[in-house]
Amino acid sequence: MAKIYDAVLKRANIRDVLNAYDVKIVGNKCICPFHADKNPSMLINDKKQFVKCFACGTGANAITFVYKYEKEINHKDITYNDAVKKVAEICNINDIDLSSLDKRSKEYQYTSNGHKYDEKEKDLLATLDFVQRLAAYTLKTNEADAKTYLQNRGFDEELIQSEGYGYLLPGQLLASMNKRKELSADRLEAAGLIRYGEDGKPYEVFKDRVLIPVRDDKGNTVTFSGRAVHNEEPKYLHGINTSVFRKENILYNYHEAKNYAYGEELYIVEGFMDVAGGKRMGLKNIVATMGVDISHKQLELIRKSKSTINLMRDNDKAGKAAMLKEIPMLIKQGVNVNVIDLSSYPANCKDLWDIANSNEKLVELEKHKVSGFTYLMDHKYFANKEVTTETIFEVYQKAKEDGIIKTTLHENMFFDYIKSTSEFQRDELQDIIHPRPVEAKEDSRTRLRDQIETEYVLRSVDEYLSGRDDSIMRDYYEIHKEQISEQIIASYRQTPQVFLYKDNVNAALLLNEQLRDDKEFEKFDFIHRFPHEQVFQKAFIKNINGEARLQLNQEQQAKIINQYHDMDDQDNMALESVEDLYIVNHVNDLDGILDLGDKKELQMLKDRIKFQMSIYPEKMMYFKYGNIFREEDKYAISDDYKDASGEYKTLLLYNNLDNKLDINKNQVIKHPVKDVVLLKDNAKDAMMMEQLQGREQKVNESEKGAEIESGIFRFSIHKSIIKREDDDKYFVRIPGTKMKCYTYFSKNECKWASSGEMMYTSLKDDRSYMIYDANGDKKEEWTYADMKRKWEDKTKSRKVPDQKKNPKEEQKPTDKIKSYRNKVHHQDAASPEVEKIVKNDKANANELPQSRKQTSRSTAKGDYIISKSKIIRESVNGFYINLSEKDKVLFISKKIAEFNKYGTHLLIDPKRSILKNSGVSLYELKSDGQFQFQKHIKSKDIDNYLVSSTKAKNMKYIHSFDPATFNTFKRSGDGVFLKLPANYQNMKGDISINSYYFTRNNGQIVLNVPDSAAFSFYKDGKYAGRVEASDLSAAYESGQENAKRSYDEYRDISDAQDEQEIMI
Repeated sequence: MAKIYDAVLKRANIRDVLNAYDVKIVGNKCICPFHADKNPSMLINDKKQFVKCFACGTGANAITFVYKYEKEINHKDITYNDAVKKVAEICNINDIDLSSLDKRSKEYQYTSNGHKYDEKEKDLLATLDFVQRLAAYTLKTNEADAKTYLQNRGFDEELIQSEGYGYLLPGQLLASMNKRKELSADRLEAAGLIRYGEDGKPYEVFKDRVLIPVRDDKGNTVTFSGRAVHNEEPKYLHGINTSVFRKENILYNYHEAKNYAYGEELYIVEGFMDVAGGKRMGLKNIVATMGVDISHKQLELIRKSKSTINLMRDNDKAGKAAMLKEIPMLIKQGVNVNVIDLSSYPANCKDLWDIANSNEKLVELEKHKVSGFTYLMDHKYFANKEVTTETIFEVYQKAKEDGIIKTTLHENMFFDYIKSTSEFQRDELQDIIHPRPVEAKEDSRTRLRDQIETEYVLRSVDEYLSGRDDSIMRDYYEIHKEQISEQIIASYRQTPQVFLYKDNVNAALLLNEQLRDDKEFEKFDFIHRFPHEQVFQKAFIKNINGEARLQLNQEQQAKIINQYHDMDDQDNMALESVEDLYIVNHVNDLDGILDLGDKKELQMLKDRIKFQMSIYPEKMMYFKYGNIFREEDKYAISDDYKDASGEYKTLLLYNNLDNKLDINKNQVIKHPVKDVVLLKDNAKDAMMMEQLQGREQKVNESEKGAEIESGIFRFSIHKSIIKREDDDKYFVRIPGTKMKCYTYFSKNECKWASSGEMMYTSLKDDRSYMIYDANGDKKEEWTYADMKRKWEDKTKSRKVPDQKKNPKEEQKPTDKIKSYRNKVHHQDAASPEVEKIVKNDKANANELPQSRKQTSRSTAKGDYIISKSKIIRESVNGFYINLSEKDKVLFISKKIAEFNKYGTHLLIDPKRSILKNSGVSLYELKSDGQFQFQKHIKSKDIDNYLVSSTKAKNMKYIHSFDPATFNTFKRSGDGVFLKLPANYQNMKGDISINSYYFTRNNGQIVLNVPDSAAFSFYKDGKYAGRVEASDLSAAYESGQENAKRSYDEYRDISDAQDEQEIMI
């Protein structure tokens, strides 16, 4: 077995296994399927063929991954032998003999809870299986009283069949006896299906009863239980103990439940009908102990499931007594146990079947869940007792003696229970359960020692956090430091030996134990790890009627983050310069959000976003201003569309068409929103600058006066630190307090700046200011001086440099030229209209740019451009690109590549890679069509294989010629191409050249191309070869006599096709 395992593992490819299970791979990471992973956190080690998740800790090779996935995700009863065979199938390993695994799989089927069935027992199992199938068929095909009984009880046909229930007609088994080897008299008797009377004649044990099959953990039928149909006694007739069945060794329905309970929850009920009721409510992870207390053998099965136990005994005294006996046993065994307390249900709801018949929903049933520890305290230790100092000490000691309180976790659970049922605080409880002698309390040396120890422990935690690259954990700790510190010291004093290592405090263990089950920390961590957290300070609703800013609560922020994480990874990686968030309540809101004129391209984008949001109500969209504004026009575009660094902004668009955010009017922040302008206008800018300077001068004068005026300090507050507001005041975080201190400012004393980014207010020295924590609870009172000290560094004035003219700015085209920029891009540069503009503006621009290399151009973030025709195969993760070198191909990761908007060229940008490598790899194309990896290509070496678009901008002059020398031009999906007449290798024809390479200059058409470019040559309309850039001029000169055509047919040389060049 070990040899086969190692042989398969050696040949297996972990990436093939991940792909087989549709696990999303991103470079050397993938989405972990074993926890709620949104961003790839499972590392793929190709060298060791291993995966490791650094979020949940799961590690696996190809075989253990399959085993874990099938068991926990697909809920299948799988063995390691099955996993080996599955991996061999996935990885196409056909030359290893796996036949011995089939034999072992059969052996697995006949091994139950450590017991291996012998041949005689296998014969017995065959008999029981045959009878079960016979009884199920009989029940299905006969209108017997048993079927009527089940239907009257609420069973439908599907539930009857799923449970395997059956029925045997009186005399049916005896009539078949000895007609098959499975139905021999000896086997039937050994199985407990027939018995012999005093007269020596056999009789049927389960005749005229509903036959309920009982199966072992592998699904083998090991006995039956018969339910009376006509009120006979006993109600349930159970099978006798045999060599394959003992009641205390079996959990009813475990063979099915284990596949759903593994690592999750397992519901334990009393009987068969409870299991059926649970399944009616949607519970598949449910088992029954068949009326007995949990035995040691059953406990072994429970522990194998690695699940949390939910005990749900009958709603009577016997059920309650059983749970009070079982809970301590489970806790001592380290099993996490809860109780579904049915005592609050009416008396007629005795068990789970009754509750299911009352049409109770599973979600309502879950509301009755309490921890087993709490149930034990309520119904045993504190039953009929008041919570007093004496009873707390008494119960604590008793629970320790019983083994219920064994660890710090158990003690914390005890503290939490007492705090939830009384007014005792944690420090009081410490003194009660760990009383010190009076002498020790009064000993100053003891107090000093405790103080030093406390300071040392907390200092160790502070140092651990300072050295840890986790600002979110640090911030949460600072906000809740008082509470967390108390818990840390309590845990340390309870078991100091656990947290000491070589005389040093294990601060990481101390802190993580406190935060592990902290739900508030989970929320805090979830929200603050969002890569675009800043958008929550700039969240808006907007339509054609207006705009307003929103104050979102934590629950709403979490919903937004979840929708963001559901976006495609490629979309997430493409998001840059994200600053604003818009809540889209109706698709027509986009007309207000993206109100940028009637450009056709914009309307198409809006329509696409509207369509996507309509059909995918859970899908978040985004909009990048860089998709509609050109890079070279950036200096002329309003700053409203750019971030602080000057790059075009991206808007996040939250899909709230189904109103899942549930925004109310109290969340709308009413303050001025600045007007939005598309293009800067010099006159308007000058006027706005003048007004702004006037405002600043007034503000500066007023602030100067305020400083002179005794006792008043004026300052500004940025909107990002306003946490919330109500009708008459703002709740503001005080800077420099590590997010621990907040205060209120009256709206009557605040004035918003016209930008809407900040507001102004003041402090007065005759007032004191109440300080609050983040939850709004009062902390302390500050003086005017205390408050001023926190704000004054934020209000120091900054000199505004003189507005000097930039020589480069003087060379920019004037506003008239800017306003006609779009026309220029779609007209002949020498058109009368443009020449008139140029003539009237000679002072600023003598003529339009002579060649395109003078105008910055965008390649849609592509450092390299590849024609679609070069792509020989596209995979889930990338593209295989044909190279001129024989049998060599490049692999380009999709994380660094995207198609242009026409889908004709692949734009490659290695800088986008989040991988350690460039995202480019070299492969060899094998004779069987498969690709064999050769090596990763370093970023600096990519130029050896691809032509950089940066280099392509350095155009080489080829020729100037008259427009009349062209043939006709053609339009196609690949852009605008011009046919240049040429004679190449003694063939007359045309060279097809993208319009990008042509510019207008003094009445001539100028051709500039990069040294590395090559172009297609056509003879009689058919492709005839490639012409290198170095041969272009000679080929054209020899073919001039073929070029006598009018320029009118191809005067549209469009800059809109920038990214359509064809290069090698």
